[in-house]
Amino acid sequence: MPAVLVPLVVVALVALAILAAWCYLPSERFWEPARRMGDVLTAQYRAEHKARELLKATLRPEEYRSVEERGYLDVPSPSQPNRVYRVPYGPGRVAVFDDARFVMSLCVQPTTWLPCGDIILMHKLHIEANEETYLNTANRLRFP
Repeated sequence: MPAVLVPLVVVALVALAILAAWCYLPSERFWEPARRMGDVLTAQYRAEHKARELLKATLRPEEYRSVEERGYLDVPSPSQPNRVYRVPYGPGRVAVFDDARFVMSLCVQPTTWLPCGDIILMHKLHIEANEETYLNTANRLRFP
């Protein structure tokens, strides 16, 4: 068999296999997993959009600009004047700076999926409302 025909035969066999699966399985069963995945992705996209709107409405304009330009939000500590929490947009560790010097990294993650805008608000509001509880909840990663 000429080498040119081999890829053509492979493509034809794959097409026949897909056609056989489509004919064998009921149409709702064939398309349901793809439909469900599409629904999940659409819902997550809408949630991300609403979370972004909430983030913009909640933060001051310079804070929102910082998130847009740098990808993180600096949250000043309510109890320690020289401490700043650098919260990334979305999942990730929060960097802690004392006197502009990195001192530790904190890990606080939601147990289920949340939009990135909600995650950054979760950190900000938790730090501002009760910093002590936030620090007790977080897993700390210290570096020498």
